[in-house]
Amino acid sequence: RFGICCSSLTKKNVWTNPVSINKSAHSLFSADMDTEDRFHMLLQDMQGNLHYTIMEGSSIRSLPILSSRNPNVYNKHLKIIPLKDEVHFFYVLKQERAPILSHQVLGKGGKGSNPRVVDYVGDNSCPVCLVYDGKDEIYAFYQVNDGKYYQLGEKRYVLNTKRWSEFNQLTDNQGDCGFPKAIADKAGTIHLCYQKSSPGQ
Repeated sequence: RFGICCSSLTKKNVWTNPVSINKSAHSLFSADMDTEDRFHMLLQDMQGNLHYTIMEGSSIRSLPILSSRNPNVYNKHLKIIPLKDEVHFFYVLKQERAPILSHQVLGKGGKGSNPRVVDYVGDNSCPVCLVYDGKDEIYAFYQVNDGKYYQLGEKRYVLNTKRWSEFNQLTDNQGDCGFPKAIADKAGTIHLCYQKSSPGQ
């Protein structure tokens, strides 16, 4: 009944009492911390609208990001990536043809961009994995049908040019590939783990 809450671990190794951040939020959300120890959250309310919340000490501020045309709550696979001057929002919206990955950017002064379609993605429990390489690119890993099987590939958003690359197919398997999970190490190297289906395996 308290919605999304926050609790902190003190120096005495004791958790503080939870503070409610949004009582009407859906249970699936994305949160991350920036280099100045501020918490950024992308969450969905019970009408399907998306909101951005920033927590700085005891101060909590929220902004609407996307209004739902129809009150429709489902897993939108929310992902937030806060950077120095921008905050990037990613979410997956259901469409008739296939789900689409959308991207929005909030710049300095709270000025936000319109949602931009990145690509169609798979309709499963893990359609996309988004990773910032720590330098100047954000990677989106997802599957695309090659006419027979689902193959994994990636697109890159270059921060300097503010453009998405073309889709780069990474697998060529006689079976479906999916459920990507990726991380970037301190050197900016991307490590990707995924599931590959083969006959009988």
